[in-house]
Amino acid sequence: MNVKDITNTYHFNINNNATFQILNGLTANARVGLDYKRIQRNMYQPMDTRIGLASKGYAYSGEGDQLSYLSDLTLNYSNTIGKHRLNAVGGFSHQDWQLRNYASVTTGFASDQLTYYAPQSANTVQTPIGKFEKSALNSFLARIAYSYDERFLLTLTGRTDGSSRLAAGHKWATFPSVGVGWNIHNENFMKSVSSSISNLKLRGSWGVSGNQSVPIGASQYTYTYSKYSFNQSVTTGYNLSTIGNPELGWENTAQVNIGLESGFLNNRFMLNVDLYQKRTTNLLFNRAIPDYTGFSYLQTNGGSIENRGVEFEAKAVAMQKAVTWNISANLSVNRNKVLDLGGMNDLFGPIFNASMGKNQFWTIARVGNPIGVFYGYKVDGIYQTPAEVDAGPADPNKVQGGWKFLDISGPDGVKDNKITTDDMTIMGNPYPKFTYGVTNDLSFKGLSLSVFIMGSQGNDILNMYRIQTDALTVTTNPPNTTREVYNNRWTGPGTSNKYPKPLFVNNRFYQRPNNTIVEDGSFIKLKTVTLSYELPARLIKGVQKLRVYVTGTNLFVITKYTGFDPEINSYGFNSMAQGFDLGSMPQIRSYSAGVTLGF
Repeated sequence: MNVKDITNTYHFNINNNATFQILNGLTANARVGLDYKRIQRNMYQPMDTRIGLASKGYAYSGEGDQLSYLSDLTLNYSNTIGKHRLNAVGGFSHQDWQLRNYASVTTGFASDQLTYYAPQSANTVQTPIGKFEKSALNSFLARIAYSYDERFLLTLTGRTDGSSRLAAGHKWATFPSVGVGWNIHNENFMKSVSSSISNLKLRGSWGVSGNQSVPIGASQYTYTYSKYSFNQSVTTGYNLSTIGNPELGWENTAQVNIGLESGFLNNRFMLNVDLYQKRTTNLLFNRAIPDYTGFSYLQTNGGSIENRGVEFEAKAVAMQKAVTWNISANLSVNRNKVLDLGGMNDLFGPIFNASMGKNQFWTIARVGNPIGVFYGYKVDGIYQTPAEVDAGPADPNKVQGGWKFLDISGPDGVKDNKITTDDMTIMGNPYPKFTYGVTNDLSFKGLSLSVFIMGSQGNDILNMYRIQTDALTVTTNPPNTTREVYNNRWTGPGTSNKYPKPLFVNNRFYQRPNNTIVEDGSFIKLKTVTLSYELPARLIKGVQKLRVYVTGTNLFVITKYTGFDPEINSYGFNSMAQGFDLGSMPQIRSYSAGVTLGF
């Protein structure tokens, strides 16, 4: 009998918008949106499968609901009097999220015939699991935009947000911003050069934004159930699961921007430059707390991080005759630094196991350094001879043909000729020195070609997949090893100073995070190429537009990185786990073709 596994998904989405004219220049806008998703899964593992054999039939039934709701009500006012132009918006917004799921497992069936349709016939019913979460965000907002004579611009914005995720007394916060602009090209003194300088604008802004991204219930004490023996019977009780923080509030980010926009020869050539400084305070993070509390972490506010950078954007019409050639390019440089960690000097990243024998952290936030840099031991080659082993620092793991770990520090901050945790240091930076992109668009009559190239320079990647393939450990169930490592492993003095000899141990990499798997992640990638042809409209009667195209994505990459794809990050937007590659699938190279019709 085959495994029966059926998942049904029901998705409902509705959006409605209404605008009402109240007075001349004054309108009211109401918007309502709802998104609902329901997922049901039923599975049965029969007794001729591994799971079903061990359980004498295994049935799973689960269902979940997700609901998000949004409603906005705004008043909009717009008016122009002479050289003065005013636009104002004010209103209220409400957002609501709900999540509910339920699952049950039953085992021990007399027959496979009824599968998951008759859970009451099972001998064992595992404790059902259920969950319900709800959060909401209310916002009051206002914006005033004013311009004078198309030369001077002023924008004032303010919003007050209240989040149910945060603690009582700290749910509400106000976030103001101001922006100014000067269209220099509209000044009288620019008329003499208007044929050369078609656009010149200086702008600046300052503003504060907030972040309330904490787990639901982080400000409250939460409980879980436990079963225990009481009065000769099994009783269910509740015990503390997590510690709440009654002071948990908003994380704030204040940002200053200064920009210059320029255009030349009727905007045939354009260059934009933006400088910014962003400082985040009252950081939301999990702070380590003493073990005697019975817990490891507490969600809290504290510390600050600064980001500074510059962004360039350039556009040019290189050719504008029978053949049209447009070029656009961008370059971005960003530097971040930890300024404060709420009184701590270090904050360690997420614990990661990776079959190393015990849990390990590989990143650190340290005051004065970028957030989430790679942290561990540094390896300086291989012990080639017994004499080198004897001369090296004290280390229970040192052996001829094994890695030579560097003695960097000791308990007093100086070298102590011992390899201990005091020798762990920053060993890589996941953030690039700069990123860039270039797009070329060419057209000739109905034929068009678009080519997009992107790249990143100077970032490191932690190739965690090599823990599986490069560890050279001989265990009961040894993993596969790459040909590169096996053929170039140490087999005697002078044979290798990069890959050690195989070890007869059940842990990998000496249970030490180290720089041997930190790699240069710089790359240049041909991201997208699109070739299209638009046929003359008169070719087919009734057809206004007929365009055929073929597109290729992720066509090739130039890189020194040995993993599948340098454009990868297994932990998404987690700032303490950037640049991780857990052997994730590379971005797919794809080819597509299509036809666009217009009537």
